[in-house]
Amino acid sequence: MVKKIRAYLRLPLALLAAYVLAAGVLFTFQKSFIYVPTAGAADPASLGLEDVRVGRLQTKDGETLEFWSSDPAPGNPTIVFFHGNAGNLMHRIPTFRTFRDRGYGFVALDYRGYGNSTGKPTAAALHDDARLLLKTVTDSMHVPASSILLYGESLGTGLATRLASEEDVAGLVLQSPYTSVADAARQGFFWLPVGLLLTETFSNIDYIGQVREPVLIIHGEDDSLFPVGMAQEIASKAPSRVTTAYLAGIGHNDMSALDIGLHLQDFVGLLAAGKSAGE
Repeated sequence: MVKKIRAYLRLPLALLAAYVLAAGVLFTFQKSFIYVPTAGAADPASLGLEDVRVGRLQTKDGETLEFWSSDPAPGNPTIVFFHGNAGNLMHRIPTFRTFRDRGYGFVALDYRGYGNSTGKPTAAALHDDARLLLKTVTDSMHVPASSILLYGESLGTGLATRLASEEDVAGLVLQSPYTSVADAARQGFFWLPVGLLLTETFSNIDYIGQVREPVLIIHGEDDSLFPVGMAQEIASKAPSRVTTAYLAGIGHNDMSALDIGLHLQDFVGLLAAGKSAGE
C-alpha cells in the first residue's frame, strides 16, 4: 500500500518540483532576461556622427554614465532618448541620423553596464539615472522643458513614460511600448505568479494616466514580443492627446528609421500647430 501511495505521489511531486524550479529560475535570472547589454561603444564621430558630442554623468552611487548629444536646428525640439534592452547607443545610429536629418537635437543615455557606462542595471537605478539625465539637459545644457520630447524605445518606454508623468515637457514618444514588463513576462510564463516574482518593474500602464503632454505611439502590428494590443491599451488610458501609428507587417525589431522619422515629423508638426493655436 505504501508503495502504491508513493507511486501515485511521484508525478505530482515531480511537477511541483519543476514548478518551483521554474519560479526560482525566473526570480534569480530575471535581470538576464530583461537587460541584454553590449559593453564598449565606439566614438560617434567614427560611426559617421561627426558633430555628436560625448558626455558623462556622475551618479550619486559612484557610477559614470555616457551620453551622446547633438544640438537642434533653430526652433526644433531636443529628443531625450532612452533605448531598448539590447545593444547600446552604437546600435541606434540610423535613428540618430534620422533625428539629425530632420533638424532635431538629441541626448541619448547608455544605461549602466551598456556601452561605456559603468555599473549594473536595475530598474530603480535606471529610473534615477533618467531623472538625472533630464535634469542635466534642462539645468546644465539649458534646454527649456517646453522644447523637450521624451522618447522611449521598447524597454526605454517605461523610463520615458514615468519621467513624463513626473515632469512637464513638450511631448512623449513611445516606440514599441509594453503595458508592463510583468504583462510581457506572463506571455511566456503564464503559469507562474509573475507579479510576485519580478523585482525589476517597468510599467507604462501605471503611469500613462498621469502624463499630460501629447503622446505619439509607434508600434508594429506584427510585434510578437509586445503585441499591438498593449500599445492600444496604453493609448486608451492616456488622458492627453494621443497620435498612433500602427504599422502593418512590422515586427518588434523591423521598424525602420524612415518610418520613425516620418511619424515623428508629423507629430512635431502637430505640436507646433498646437502652440500656434495657443493650446
